Amino acid sequence: MEILAAESTNLFVGSDDEPRQVVRVRVRGSEPRDGRSPATLRIEGPRVRSETPVSLGPLGAREEARLEIGVVVDAPVTAGEALPAEVIVKDGRRTVRRAYEHVVAEPGWRMYMVSHFHYDPVWWNTQAAYTETWGTTIQYRQPFQEPGLALVKAHLDTARRDGDYKFVLAELDYLKPYWDAYPEDREYVRQLLKDGRLEFMGGTYNEPNTNLTSAESTIRNAIYGVGYQRDVLGGQPATAWQLDAFGHDPQFPGIMADAGITSSSWARGPFHEWGPHWVRGSARVNIAAMAAGDPPVMQFETEFDWVSPSGRALLTCFQADHYSAGWWMDSAPTLEDAEAEVHALFSDLAPLAATKNILLPVGTDYSPPNRWLTAIHRDWARRYAWPKFISALPREFFDAVRAERKKTGRGFMPVSRDMNPIYTGKDVSFIDTKQAQRVAENTLLAAEKFGTIASLLGARYPGEIIDKAWRQLLFGAHHDGITGSESDQVYLDLLAGWREAQEHGQAALDGALNHVSGRIDTTGDGSAITVFNPLSWPRTDVARVVVAMPSGAKGIQVRDDSGAAVP
Repeated sequence: MEILAAESTNLFVGSDDEPRQVVRVRVRGSEPRDGRSPATLRIEGPRVRSETPVSLGPLGAREEARLEIGVVVDAPVTAGEALPAEVIVKDGRRTVRRAYEHVVAEPGWRMYMVSHFHYDPVWWNTQAAYTETWGTTIQYRQPFQEPGLALVKAHLDTARRDGDYKFVLAELDYLKPYWDAYPEDREYVRQLLKDGRLEFMGGTYNEPNTNLTSAESTIRNAIYGVGYQRDVLGGQPATAWQLDAFGHDPQFPGIMADAGITSSSWARGPFHEWGPHWVRGSARVNIAAMAAGDPPVMQFETEFDWVSPSGRALLTCFQADHYSAGWWMDSAPTLEDAEAEVHALFSDLAPLAATKNILLPVGTDYSPPNRWLTAIHRDWARRYAWPKFISALPREFFDAVRAERKKTGRGFMPVSRDMNPIYTGKDVSFIDTKQAQRVAENTLLAAEKFGTIASLLGARYPGEIIDKAWRQLLFGAHHDGITGSESDQVYLDLLAGWREAQEHGQAALDGALNHVSGRIDTTGDGSAITVFNPLSWPRTDVARVVVAMPSGAKGIQVRDDSGAAVP
């Protein structure tokens, strides 16, 4: 019999309290089976040993067997320490030995597999197609992809069939239409929330690209997002879910912390648009080890305190293998193959983690429930004590991360670095949409200020049209809207939203100014001109006014409210 390979792993069998590190051994029979007795296999070393011999075979000539052997490692040891050991196979007539280097691993790890789907209300397809039907573009989608309402239904139906299934929902772009169109599911949604099997993510209207909008737009995104998910749907959003946003503005964590959000998670930036795992290859990154296929490296851990200029922070999990990382095992032909893929992801991500807890997003763009997720959740627990692969929610992950750090007395690394640039073309593509967004934002803010003053003077506050205008701006602030990454048809559709926002804002502003100006005493010589300053501090600026000149007039003089001439 031959010992072809022996390798220590980061897997453990046994129990939580008495784990045994797994060594994988591959052997091959070297003689015909006839007349042969079973062999025994054991592992020995100065500080490594298997507790009982393992029976094996008999094996025929060239027949291979793969075994997982649990071993005891004598303390004290540290993770990563290399210990000498050997595999010993005895088949009755002879003994075969193979030395190997036993690398000590650490038990206690957990990977939280979070079922999700990423949803763009607009991108290369239209809002209508992404919401209800792919229409004539169905030929361009991947076979598994579905529109938004069908996806929500699919995840709810899976939860009904499988008690181990947990998942998250996020953007209002599909949550509100679903809530309105399927009232029969409302009770079940709230039951899932109560049972800890569903969590609402984001606390925002959608996944906005806040680098290209005003801070006030970010605030409104949080007001609408948290307000709807909490006060209408009955959830408790805690994590800003900015998976696909093309970079992140420094104020974002502070604004969201002030809105009651306590954590965030996202995939793009600051290293690369796809994360360090995706930058392998000599043509894409000048890091020799990564180009050769080694695990990704980062300058800080995947979990950190993302600090804003205000000093407020969000505990953040950077998705170093991207938000689609766990989805692709859906196409694995067997459960064993799917588990091998997930284990490889664990091995990639563990060296980057701040604690013994890893977040693995299991989903991608418009993805239904992954067919292997809960099977892995159950089968892996049967096979191994550690690491644990759990069907879970982000809240469980962040709670575990905080609890582990609290035990050690260590805080998280504060990070205030720039989380940009990502996809720099977004800053100039369809530049008119950026200009339209800013004009409408400023108009709306002025309309709100003067509308409030007008309401104190007896006018009705124009809440409905201001609300509609903000909703249009928040929809357009999506990372595939204002960024200019959308198709031409979507661009034309979005223009109507920005125009409506501007027109509503201007109508509200004009109405408020007319009401206020009508209550200002402008008696005196000449024609009165009233100039309104929407800012909260005194300012000088140029104001343009069209004046009808009397017949025969030779000039014009402008005086302020005290009668002094204005140069």
